[in-house]
Amino acid sequence: SVPLALYAWLRHPDDAEACLSAILRCGGDTDTMGAIAGAVIGAARGRGAFPTAWLERLVDWPLSVGRLAAAGTALGTRSGGPVSWYWPLQPIRNIAFILVILGHGFRRLLP
Repeated sequence: SVPLALYAWLRHPDDAEACLSAILRCGGDTDTMGAIAGAVIGAARGRGAFPTAWLERLVDWPLSVGRLAAAGTALGTRSGGPVSWYWPLQPIRNIAFILVILGHGFRRLLP
């Protein structure tokens, strides 16, 4: 996964859409390769490398694009620290995700 993600990024360093499209066309474990390439693109070019429409559709409760941007800002400064959220909600979020994952797994057992 890592070599292909890096290859796609090296081939399209200034175009996130072309990079991720190239990964999708390869098939296989595209979500992992896309995540790796997206992380490299974001680290190299920042949030502006991605189309605004993509960022507006991100939903990862209790995290958000604004909170993740604040975390990046906090890490980039000496006075900044980790960005926190109301931690008791994290187990609820994780339970919801495990139910979705199990639901998908059991759905595959049906004809």
